[in-house]
This record gives sequence, structure tokens and C-alpha cells, in this order.
Amino acid sequence: QGANVVMVDVSEGPLSETAKAVEALGKGTSMSCVCNVTKPAEVDAMVKAATGRFGAIHCLWNNAGYQGAMVPAADYPLDDFQRVMDINVVGSFSVLRAVARSMRETGTPGSIVNTASVAALRGTPTMCAYVASKSALIGLTMSTAKDLAPYGIRVNAVSPALIGPGFMWDRQ
Repeated sequence: QGANVVMVDVSEGPLSETAKAVEALGKGTSMSCVCNVTKPAEVDAMVKAATGRFGAIHCLWNNAGYQGAMVPAADYPLDDFQRVMDINVVGSFSVLRAVARSMRETGTPGSIVNTASVAALRGTPTMCAYVASKSALIGLTMSTAKDLAPYGIRVNAVSPALIGPGFMWDRQ
């Protein structure tokens, strides 16, 4: 649709492939940025680079995510639980905060969309860390939507689910 797109990933490989696909559309410009969302300094540098190249940020799709182990809660490794929370909650918050600050400072109304999950609403077995992290993201979304509304910044969440043979539609 002609938007300038800043793509962020923790590794260069996926960014290169996606940048080629975006550029092939010929309707906008893309910029790739290697960034670990669990490191606030890297997030701040990414936002600074994005605004330096394109000016104000109008939209954020906050999609960082890590599923983690699929293990019953009683046996779930604490270090993996922490990693899921660091990426999915703390990382998403860090990006949201940096972009919201940029939008607020430039007076740019905009939209932030967090990727949550239907798992947060269902309590999927063997995914306690992922479910907890996506539940936290729903709460973060509701709270920050109220904080940022006075600045014309909308904050919403989408909650995708697995759909296909053997999934939701086949279950009673």
C-alpha cells in the first residue's frame, strides 16, 4: 500500500528474505534492523534509526515471540520460563515503550498492535510460559491503551490461533 516498513529480527537471515519480498512489491521502502528486543539499548537504537530514515512512526506491529518448551507446568524449566517472559513480555513492552515515546514526542497519532494469542484465553496444556506471557500481553495492551489514548495512539491486540484439520473446527 506504499508504506515504509522497518523490519526487526534478532538475526539477519530472515530480514534479508523479507526485505526482498517487500521491495519486490514496489510500493514502499523497507529497512532491516537486527535488534534483540530484550536489550532496551538495542530497541532504542532501532527506533532512532527508523525515525532517522523515515521520520515519525505511525504504526507498530509488536510481534516478538518465543513459544518455549512444551512441558507440563510441574516439570517446566525455570530458565525457559524466564526466556519466554523476557522475549514475549519484557521485549514487547520495551518496543511498545520506545515507539510510544517516539509517537508522543513527535505528536504523531498512530496505532500499536500487539500479537497476543487465543492460548492466553484458553490455557493451553504444556504451554504454561507461553500462555502466561500472552495473558500478560493482553493486560499490557488494555493498560497502555488507556495511557496512550490522550495522545491519539491506539493500542490493540490480535489473538491468532491454530486453524486447520484437527484443530478448532473439528472439535466439539
